[in-house]
Amino acid sequence: MVSMPRTMTVASTTAAKPSALGLRAIKLLVGVPDACLEDLAQECRWRRVLAGQRVISRDAQDHDVYLIVG
Repeated sequence: MVSMPRTMTVASTTAAKPSALGLRAIKLLVGVPDACLEDLAQECRWRRVLAGQRVISRDAQDHDVYLIVG
């Protein structure tokens, strides 16, 4: 894990079209039926970020769950 300087800002993102394709690649979700993954994909806020951009911050006030799909 690489520590990023606190002066870097959280990633400026662009929305991506919801799809279960990325979720299928996550080992934690192996065995989840496709229909459930499709439903979950619709509930997610999908974002594209550039390599090296901070996605989450230790100091963030949210309680969100982040699934990083590469």
